[in-house]
Amino acid sequence: MKELVRGRRADEVCRMQVNGETLALSALQLRTLRELVEHFRIDPRLVAAQRNGEIAPREAWDRIELQDEDVVELIRFVGGG
Repeated sequence: MKELVRGRRADEVCRMQVNGETLALSALQLRTLRELVEHFRIDPRLVAAQRNGEIAPREAWDRIELQDEDVVELIRFVGGG
């Protein structure tokens, strides 16, 4: 029997799109939206996240679990003039 990680098998691969690029992740790599943002070394204060067409509130990122076929957009804030 395979080890379960948050309801998924540890060896299960999750495929999703992040900013238009297809990403394949094992259940052990990235489980939440916050972990995805940290994976890309993005300062969470300078990014907004959209998951499956809906804005994800920053305070909920730890509770939003990534699922197979999610579509995620990470939008960085850029200053300038």
